[in-house]
Amino acid sequence: MSWFPGREADIPEDLGIPVETLLRPAAIVGLLSIALIHFLDLFSTIQSHAYVGVLYLVLIAGCLVAAGGLVGRKPWRAWMLTTAVAAAPFLGYIVSRSVGLPGATDDIGNWTQPLGLAALFVEFLVMGISLRALVPVRRQLRLLGADDHRFRGSTHREERASRSVGVG
Repeated sequence: MSWFPGREADIPEDLGIPVETLLRPAAIVGLLSIALIHFLDLFSTIQSHAYVGVLYLVLIAGCLVAAGGLVGRKPWRAWMLTTAVAAAPFLGYIVSRSVGLPGATDDIGNWTQPLGLAALFVEFLVMGISLRALVPVRRQLRLLGADDHRFRGSTHREERASRSVGVG
């Protein structure tokens, strides 16, 4: 879709830019934002509910590890961790506001806390970005072809070995 009639919109694949190249920086910024939001709420939370504060620390560490993993060459596991790191606090927020956490029922019904809403927004975006990076697009599947080694489960090393022996 384009803003100009009669002109097709350029999509990143048509420009020669892999979509993941655009998604990685956005996900890294989102992960760092999730870590920052929970760091800002950490000190008041750790005083009132210590175990929730410890969970915040685990979340912050997970965000930093996932962001570091996205810098790598083949970040498949980092994308999986990114999805989990964004989904966990999203679900935690919903549980803490609906039925409450064990020993921490004071947030039940407090859906409009500004820092919580900011966290929900960023976590939702990061989940969407990471799921988009994990799910191949139909067009990419057609370009790669069903015979590609990534869909058969063999590794690049196995692929080279089979070519050098003359198998396949």
